[in-house]
Amino acid sequence: MKNKKMITILVVTLLIGSALCALIGVFSNDGNGRYTITSIDGQAVTLYGLGLYKHESLSMASQVIAQDYVILILGIPGLLFSLLYANKSLRGMFLLAGTLAFFLYTYMSYSFAANFNNLFLVYILLMTCSLVTFISVCIDITSYGLKNCFNAVTKLNFTAGFMIVMGTLVGLMWLAKIVPPLLSGTTPESLEHYTTLIIQAMDLGIVIPAMLVGGILTLKKNPLGYFLSVVLSVKALTLLVSITAMMIGMTANNVPPTIVEIIAFGTFNLIAFANIVFAIRGVRPNNVQLTSH
Repeated sequence: MKNKKMITILVVTLLIGSALCALIGVFSNDGNGRYTITSIDGQAVTLYGLGLYKHESLSMASQVIAQDYVILILGIPGLLFSLLYANKSLRGMFLLAGTLAFFLYTYMSYSFAANFNNLFLVYILLMTCSLVTFISVCIDITSYGLKNCFNAVTKLNFTAGFMIVMGTLVGLMWLAKIVPPLLSGTTPESLEHYTTLIIQAMDLGIVIPAMLVGGILTLKKNPLGYFLSVVLSVKALTLLVSITAMMIGMTANNVPPTIVEIIAFGTFNLIAFANIVFAIRGVRPNNVQLTSH
């Protein structure tokens, strides 16, 4: 990596800050427990009532606590491993970029979707660190020339298909939750006591279009498509593992996801594990032979 010192400092900040946030999120338990309020739309919403997430709905709190566990068990070790690997390998740089995309998505959602709490400024700091580091790593990768980053025989058709199918199905799933209430003049049940659907907006506005563009360009053997597909493959795997943990957490708190969501995301998880192998193998194993432009 060309910006090794800056990237290392930012990643270490991200590691420490995310560990602090996750530990507080998991282990804080002050409060009186669950209680019910009425939203501005007249919907009865059960709030978690404990710890850092006391003002979140029971469903949301179940998800973010599960996400905190994933950050502690998978995210932090994965970020540290990818940082060390990125110093030696181009494949490591792609893994680092994808892992940073996961942290960026996570702390964007915490900053925008969660109710205001004592860690609000920390969420913003971690979001900023993730964004700056993600951009820096991507610039480092592209400085070698995208054509030079991939094996000459790379096709990545499986990865392209995964990007297109997953992007399309997740998009349709979210639209199925959004469009009927819009047509009937009501609000989505999943809105609960929040003001808008932040996660769906991030997915429909950023993640899904990037997946579709990456998949289509990859089928056309465009190096930009390869780049997007490999980075998003890493991000998709980490995110899908988080979603699985969230569904387990929701079920444990008697707010289970729909059967469609369980089947869809469970299937995506299995495919994502296979896809990451194909995606990373398409990247050159090291950058010894590469020369920056």
